[in-house]
Amino acid sequence: MLCFLLLLAGCVTAVRCTFSFVCQH
Repeated sequence: MLCFLLLLAGCVTAVRCTFSFVCQH
């Protein structure tokens, strides 16, 4: 379960990073 939460957190972080990057360009 902990692994799943860590993976989910990493996924959300990556999506936010990508979204902010796209918004800047």
